[in-house]
Amino acid sequence: MAVVSAALTGKMGSTDYYLTTIRARELCSLARAASERDDWSSWSIEERLQREVNEKRIRDEIVPYLRNSPDRFFGSLILLVYEPDVFEFEPVEEIGATVPVAYRGVATRMGFLTIDGGDLIVLDGQHRLLAFRAIVEGVSDLGRGASGKEVGEDDVSVIFIRFENSQKTRRIFNKVNRQAKPTSRADNIITSEDDGYAIVCRRLLTRDEPLGQLDLDGEIELINWKSNTISEGSTKLTAISAVYDTCKSILNHYGVTNFDEKSRVTRPEEEELDEVYGHVALWWTTLMNELEPYAQARANPARIPEMRVATEPYSLLFKPVGLMALVKGMTFAMDRSDGELDLSGAIARASLVDWRSDPPGQWRETIVRADGRMSAAAGSINIAAELVAYLIGSEYMTDEELENFTDAYHHVRDEDERDDLPERVPGADAQQVRAAIGDQFVRHQPKRHHGADVDRDHAQPKPAAGVRVHDHREERVRDRHAERERNG
Repeated sequence: MAVVSAALTGKMGSTDYYLTTIRARELCSLARAASERDDWSSWSIEERLQREVNEKRIRDEIVPYLRNSPDRFFGSLILLVYEPDVFEFEPVEEIGATVPVAYRGVATRMGFLTIDGGDLIVLDGQHRLLAFRAIVEGVSDLGRGASGKEVGEDDVSVIFIRFENSQKTRRIFNKVNRQAKPTSRADNIITSEDDGYAIVCRRLLTRDEPLGQLDLDGEIELINWKSNTISEGSTKLTAISAVYDTCKSILNHYGVTNFDEKSRVTRPEEEELDEVYGHVALWWTTLMNELEPYAQARANPARIPEMRVATEPYSLLFKPVGLMALVKGMTFAMDRSDGELDLSGAIARASLVDWRSDPPGQWRETIVRADGRMSAAAGSINIAAELVAYLIGSEYMTDEELENFTDAYHHVRDEDERDDLPERVPGADAQQVRAAIGDQFVRHQPKRHHGADVDRDHAQPKPAAGVRVHDHREERVRDRHAERERNG
């Protein structure tokens, strides 16, 4: 099947290329991934120009995006034209068109491209091609939204490059893929308009919100939103990626899961965002007001580096992994308490935990490695969160939960199962905590937040007018009571 299309031509280095658009339906029938060539299995490793197809990525990410997002858009696919019978570009001025004098200089780059015969092999974009094909040809019906017919009518930007030799083709493929720098996690959190967690996270950082404190230059003072790490000397409280993870833990506590764009694909409705933001705003308001080191950090960010020093009592709370473990651990303890332990109570108890990272003590081989470096692995954060839940709420753990934690904790630390667990903190309210650690921190009154008013007596958000809040904790309480009755 011949391709005849309006095109622009250009040259970069020694490579001529041709930019055009092709309907997705036609592209699916014309182009092939290198792995679909008849002689693919006989190619050497050196000749296999592309990676093996990642079917999970196509099925779980690209297909739902194409089908469900009305704003779908991709960059250009690069197609290698291999051994064509016809490959000809005709500028508009050569086909008898009258071109005004002012446009004649650029008109030589505008024309019509004809390709007939040979193979069109995807040099860059094979997963996008296969996702289009899955929808257009009805191979996949994942998600709801645009039909295969609608997606098939999309105009796809394509760059054609004519095959010259294998060495040059490999070099182009290698550079196109190696030089393409993926966006960082921080970039994704800042820019995503479909990830509910990211949208809620960013709202925390807006002016007059819990983490929206600005410095004298008008910059966000407490959160590093430019990268995922925090240096020892940074005056930032934590990184935006850590705040994002706390949003996930907090919302999971309220029964809100799969709020990211991979699960939902399209942006949540504003009413739903307002509803869930009420939960997150409550937690972060309470943390910044009632967790003593955070209250002090907000009052005087210049002191954060010294509070982050490994020998200081709250050192780990100024590391991203420590913050993630704290919030997740508090949700574990509160979930297990059947409503007995509220947010303020959990924070009061967490204030009595030894958060020093040197010596690593109870945190060794959880989020603190033996050499003192932090571990951000999911398993490390989970076992540290379980340690937090044990330290502040071991009385709410079932025998099975306690046994599982004990085994896991001793295992990661390579200890004998008969070794003692760390000493638990006593149950304490805020007044007892201040008496224990000294009333040395600046206190702040909570602020009101958009989307929900804070009910300080019950540590629950009051919904804004017209917003229906779905709190799943009563159901969890019933489930845990039933479990305890079954276990006698």
